[in-house]
Amino acid sequence: MRQSACPSTKVNATLPDFLPFRGLRYAGVTDATAVAAPPYDVIDDDEREVLERADPHNAVRLILPRDDADASGGLDRYGRGGSNARDLAARWGARRRRHAPCSRRIR
Repeated sequence: MRQSACPSTKVNATLPDFLPFRGLRYAGVTDATAVAAPPYDVIDDDEREVLERADPHNAVRLILPRDDADASGGLDRYGRGGSNARDLAARWGARRRRHAPCSRRIR
């Protein structure tokens, strides 16, 4: 497991640390509807297909990649997801990294 560069200061060892990180954002996207996806565990095969057709940069290609070893050079779905993430930055130019770590409160 990757460890954070920030040392833990928590008192209650049973609670997780929520640490800021340098998130990724889609560059040049004003409407995230075409590139956003619901959580991977609620997406069925039909919805995944709809999301993949909506935009080649849709997040479903990162969070729920197809397990197609022939098309992905022998990679399993997790290797394919990692490859898609790297490809998204290098070839598609669709994401940018924040300059500093941050946290967001979601209501």
